[in-house]
Amino acid sequence: ARNYPLKHRGGNGVRAYKVIAKTGKVAAARIVSLNQELMIISSQGIIILMPVKDISIQGRSTQGLSLMKLGEDDEVVSIACLNEKG
Repeated sequence: ARNYPLKHRGGNGVRAYKVIAKTGKVAAARIVSLNQELMIISSQGIIILMPVKDISIQGRSTQGLSLMKLGEDDEVVSIACLNEKG
């Protein structure tokens, strides 16, 4: 079964993420492979680097998971996918 089935003209699309007040909006999205690392940078200068293989896989219509804790005046400003060293 495909997670994202093909749609034709007039289709309503496929939900990828459930946006609610608790989770907020999607800051960014990338297609990654398990041998990469994900870098997240906040407006306050906090940088997190984590292996993609350590992020749990979620279903399409979930509320997602938190990868970075942000202060009230902080927000994600950039993400990047990096190839793992070695």
